[in-house]
Amino acid sequence: MVILELLSHRPMHPYEATQVARRRPGNRKVKLSPGSIYHTVERLEAKGLIEVTGTHREGHRPERTVYRVTERGRAVFTAQARDMISTPAPDHLPAYPVALSAGPALGHDDFLEQLKTRVTNLRTQIAADDVIVAELREGRLPEASWLDFACAHHQRQSEADWTTKLIEDLETGRIRWPEGEDRDRRYQA
Repeated sequence: MVILELLSHRPMHPYEATQVARRRPGNRKVKLSPGSIYHTVERLEAKGLIEVTGTHREGHRPERTVYRVTERGRAVFTAQARDMISTPAPDHLPAYPVALSAGPALGHDDFLEQLKTRVTNLRTQIAADDVIVAELREGRLPEASWLDFACAHHQRQSEADWTTKLIEDLETGRIRWPEGEDRDRRYQA
């Protein structure tokens, strides 16, 4: 999706696409390495979703192949974007919920300490995000181009708020911490 989206704006070579994608905040969740980009470009070309427009060389740099999205690629990209926007799907690797289920194995105090560290880390990221949010509100950035960032920012805020409430519930005893047989019963078939 990242490569098709970039090439739908203008033709470029894979290395340039990697650099452009890394500068975009929304792509921080996507692992971008030159190897994965080149592999993705090969697959997209084999499927007829992108095509070579030519090669060029700048100075002493190696020759680079430039690609553009095909009409078929544009149609696939549009259909997939529509589906991804309209249809909620579970995360393939829901790390935080999986980690939460392992909490009792850490013990009450260690679990609370890790939750507090997570909230601190989230709040730090939210504070950094707030700089961009302020620029969006002031109209210095095109807001519609930053919707992915705004969604991720909101999710971080929501996760921080939910985790803060979880900490409070665990500290006050509203959520009872499993001990002994209660903890062990969780692992029985």
